[in-house]
Amino acid sequence: MFHAYCLIGTHSQEAFITSFLAPYSIHALDILTVATSPITINQIREVKRFLVQGALVSQYKAVIINGNYLTPEAQQALLKTLEEPPPKRFIFIHVTSEDILLPTLISRSYVHYLEDKSQVAQETIKEAVLFWNNLHKSSIGKRFTDISVYSKDREVTLNWIKEQITILRAALVMQIIQPLTADKTTYTTNQIAYIVRLLNQTYTKLQANISLKLVLDQLMLEVPFQN
Repeated sequence: MFHAYCLIGTHSQEAFITSFLAPYSIHALDILTVATSPITINQIREVKRFLVQGALVSQYKAVIINGNYLTPEAQQALLKTLEEPPPKRFIFIHVTSEDILLPTLISRSYVHYLEDKSQVAQETIKEAVLFWNNLHKSSIGKRFTDISVYSKDREVTLNWIKEQITILRAALVMQIIQPLTADKTTYTTNQIAYIVRLLNQTYTKLQANISLKLVLDQLMLEVPFQN
């Protein structure tokens, strides 16, 4: 799973971060926001101390940084933390343009481009949710068959997973899941959030060059089945 997320765009990052953190139930006391200008090396030291200290209430901790205010020296200081983040910690860096950050900082993060909600068409979201709802009712054999179309090209599969993560998160933010989960044969909002977590883990495994078919089959085994 990714630990560092670079959020790029002029739109607010709050909706993305809120939907991302929802499954982890992180208390406000375990979230640090760094948004004063400028953000210097001293503040990055505070970030590091916050991350290594135990959580006060939750199992996880999160740091939200306004990357527009990071000085070049602060970005360099942040690199080491992104390379070796403590377990159960998330770092979000929001910038209006990727040119603001050092390329090495971006390369150590999962990059997500923030979009206006209206740019993710509701029909696209509904199609994606329908795909996962159909899996919910499918046998394991049918799941393996359906996912096999993505087991031939790693790059195509990585792009598909990134697309699904973006679409399902948009669905959670726009609350489009609920109208589609009225009957018990479809996923709940919490289950869709869980699938997003599984997709993140799958993406990380594929980047580590683990067998494409093995990783996708594991995903199909872990996606919840209909009770």
